[in-house]
Amino acid sequence: MAQQVRVAAVQAEPRWLDLAAGVDQVVDLIAEAARGGAQLVAFPETFLPGYPWWIWLDSPAWACGSSPATARTR
Repeated sequence: MAQQVRVAAVQAEPRWLDLAAGVDQVVDLIAEAARGGAQLVAFPETFLPGYPWWIWLDSPAWACGSSPATARTR
């Protein structure tokens, strides 16, 4: 017999660069998902400590337009 598992995927803004606040947020989100019946909770990569995507905007690769990300935004 197949076993069913209820899964929750988190789509939330992290607490940018604040590990303690991020951990508190994760605990709250896991508790919320568990109350909804989730047995597995998935978070985005680097959700802790809230690694910002914009940190690369100041990189040399971004400035010269050689990164795949800049090619998609032009």
